[in-house]
Amino acid sequence: MHDQGGEVSMAAPERVENPAFCVGAPKSGTHSIAELFGGAMRTAHEPHALGMIRLILANPRPTLKERRAYFWNRHDKLRLQLESTHMLVFFLEELLACFPKARFLLTVRDPRSWLDSFFNQQLGTPVHAEWKRFRDYRFGRSLYGHFPGAEILRDNGLYPLDSYLAYWAWHNERVLRIVPPGQLMIVRTPDIAANAARMAEYLGVDPQRLAERKTHAFKAAARFDLVSKIDPALLEDRIAAHCGHLIRKLEARTLPA
Repeated sequence: MHDQGGEVSMAAPERVENPAFCVGAPKSGTHSIAELFGGAMRTAHEPHALGMIRLILANPRPTLKERRAYFWNRHDKLRLQLESTHMLVFFLEELLACFPKARFLLTVRDPRSWLDSFFNQQLGTPVHAEWKRFRDYRFGRSLYGHFPGAEILRDNGLYPLDSYLAYWAWHNERVLRIVPPGQLMIVRTPDIAANAARMAEYLGVDPQRLAERKTHAFKAAARFDLVSKIDPALLEDRIAAHCGHLIRKLEARTLPA
């Protein structure tokens, strides 16, 4: 089954007043970030994930006061110095209200590679029913249909190509729009290891304590190579349409390799 609540590293410290959050999209290296810093900080990858999914899917939606109280209580229990959880993108305002000086990491994977990794996970890893509902919420609510040239997705029970790319753009754009620039560091997924020391300095930890051998955690169990079966011209067109403007914005602020 999919990870339903990541393990927490290190013994519980006193309450952390200024935690850090990695809020990259799923399959962008969030698991690797938690593993990388696990020896230097109290970290976790997607702790109490089902509780957060239930909060996202709740109908009626909890009030802002209730959502803030949820994160205060959650943080009091976990006492993490660094949490790496892609679902936090839905609660950036709440996090900033609770922790005004919090630092954020955004891991960014290029759309083509991200699609390949996400398809591999979706097809190769069984998930809890609520994770399935969460995927439907993210990718299944749109009016997008399957394009000729990308029928391979429909044939494998996946969502339309546009649904995935629209989510990639929404997730990354939301982080750029809400998190103050001075509290955000952006790193490309392939450059996580190369930027380990820079990230450590940003988070205030000793780079010598990082577990760099763990910079590619949670690899897909199987590879299906569906991206190569999508019409190349169609793929380029849809990436440009959904992600092109944002790719340029991200490149201007991303750490060099």
